[in-house]
This record gives sequence, structure tokens and C-alpha cells, in this order.
Amino acid sequence: MKKLITTITFFVTFLSFSFVSSAQTPADSANVTFQVDMNGVSSSFTTPEVNGTFNNWCGNCWAMSDNDSDNVWQVTGKVLK
Repeated sequence: MKKLITTITFFVTFLSFSFVSSAQTPADSANVTFQVDMNGVSSSFTTPEVNGTFNNWCGNCWAMSDNDSDNVWQVTGKVLK
């Protein structure tokens, strides 16, 4: 009988923690800003691009820009979960 009560207590405690932890849902996506400082690059380049699995390796989709001409390039994109 004592083992049965211990087992039931364990499962009730386990389920209560499961419900608490599942109450928070992660975000499906987030906007992320990528920056690269090209001041130390001596070779010529055109436009830096961000490539990865999060944008299906589409660098043209995430071409970086340098709006203030400080040679620090950036782009912001939505990264999906």
C-alpha cells in the first residue's frame, strides 16, 4: 500500500510539473540583426550576404547594407523556428 501511495504521489507531482512547463510556448520566429565589420578586409568585395539553413541558403535574399558608410554592414531578417 505504501508503494502505491508513493507511486501515485510521484505521478501527480510529475504531471503538475509537466503542466507548468508546457504553459509557456516558444516563439515561432524572431527578427535577428546580423552585422559584419568589413573595415579590416583589404580585398575587394561588393555586398556581403547572410546565408544559412534559416533562409534556405539564399544570400541574395539577405543582402547586407551599409547605410551610414562606416563599413559595418547589417541586415535584419525573420528567423523561423
